[in-house]
Amino acid sequence: MDVAYSVAAAYAAGPRAAIALAIDVVYRVLVVALWVRVLAGWFGYFRYARWVRPAYTLTDWLVEPIRRVLPPAAGFDWSPLAAWLALWVLKRVLLTIVVG
Repeated sequence: MDVAYSVAAAYAAGPRAAIALAIDVVYRVLVVALWVRVLAGWFGYFRYARWVRPAYTLTDWLVEPIRRVLPPAAGFDWSPLAAWLALWVLKRVLLTIVVG
């Protein structure tokens, strides 16, 4: 119900609020996909597991270039964390441009 109220309020407030809502929804979907990717890797499910494939499809465009620049350190892959930070900064910039 909360999502329905958010969508209704955003569209009632005008196109800027609708664009801001769309930016927030896309950000949340990508962050969830990053979490699925990380947690699946911890449990031994990787790229070719059926339920993990969508998460890799949604996040490869962002994680793979970062992974080439930022190698794993001490056995930990920092690229999903860097990707999350990049997404957060991009969201803030876009919302600042749209909302003002």
